[in-house]
Amino acid sequence: MDSPILEQHRLERNKYGEEIRKARNDHWEEWVESTEAMRLYVINKFVTATPTDGGSMRVPTLKLKQANGSEVEIANNEGKSKALYDVFFYSPPMEIDIDLNYAYPPPKEQFRKLTDEQIHCAIKKLKPYSAPGPNGALYRATFWLKHYPKRWQEYITIVLRKPGKLDYSNPKAH
Repeated sequence: MDSPILEQHRLERNKYGEEIRKARNDHWEEWVESTEAMRLYVINKFVTATPTDGGSMRVPTLKLKQANGSEVEIANNEGKSKALYDVFFYSPPMEIDIDLNYAYPPPKEQFRKLTDEQIHCAIKKLKPYSAPGPNGALYRATFWLKHYPKRWQEYITIVLRKPGKLDYSNPKAH
């Protein structure tokens, strides 16, 4: 026969588990209802995607063709990063074909500094859950100070799989 304290513990544990399930379901429903119509595609992809290990998506071993036609496998992160970098970003041209004496037309509009109202309006238009860059200073300060912060020259590239590709070992499938 179970003791009353063990029975109470079991009931409380079950109640706690049910509250967790309810909170998760409520959160999901709230998120789906607050999502814009254009983002329904994202929800569909999220729901119909094959299960993973909970977000620890990894770039698989990549296979690259060499100039001689042979194939090499890249399994380490440094090699994968270089391979993806080479696919994502083109090399600069060997020769820069710029006419230094080119006469540019006058600007169409006079440059105007941003106002607080314009900044607040732009912030209100931002979508939630977007990935901001590493900049922590105000954009318009670059015009006042005539300084472009080094941190604004940094960026983060997020590698995402193109949907529907059969082989993600090819860097171009990302």
